[in-house]
Amino acid sequence: MFRSIAMIGPLTLLVSLLVSLGAYSSAAAQVVVQGNSEARACYFHAAGDLKGRKSSVKRCETALRQENLDRKDAAATHVNLGILLMRRGDHAKSLAAYDRAIDLRPNLAEAHINRGACLIFLGRPEDAISALSQSLDLGTDHAADAHFNRAIAHERLGNIKAAYNDLKKAQSLRPDWEIPTRALERYQVVSKAN
Repeated sequence: MFRSIAMIGPLTLLVSLLVSLGAYSSAAAQVVVQGNSEARACYFHAAGDLKGRKSSVKRCETALRQENLDRKDAAATHVNLGILLMRRGDHAKSLAAYDRAIDLRPNLAEAHINRGACLIFLGRPEDAISALSQSLDLGTDHAADAHFNRAIAHERLGNIKAAYNDLKKAQSLRPDWEIPTRALERYQVVSKAN
């Protein structure tokens, strides 16, 4: 006998948004990164503006255009701009912002998590898995969110066992997070005869 995993329904549940704040939406997990000065104001807009208002986007763009930011702050500001753009539904520009952040700081794990979330929205689950795996390889502080998002991407590809395993890992990393637990309720582990 061996065990197999069957999925009862597609993953259409809520996923986290702004994991550092604990809010959630129908977007994939995103992690806000702090900078300083105008870049810091951009951070606060990304942390507080769940709709990605144009004024918030402009605040981040102004910080990038007018300030002489070091690579760390510029990368953080690009991540936060990407979050705001993703919330507006402008996924192509959001992806470009995450890519710029990664160009500036290739080891910024949170940029890779956000890039993975954006790639899910863009219908590119294979690329999302790669970005999310990279964030895990870099030792992100938000591993549960990376595993959860990677579960979404795996499920979109029909990789049910991999999706299940990532959901279990997300649940074990953050047992108080209800969303992976609810997602796991859609799965059924069944034993089959050889």
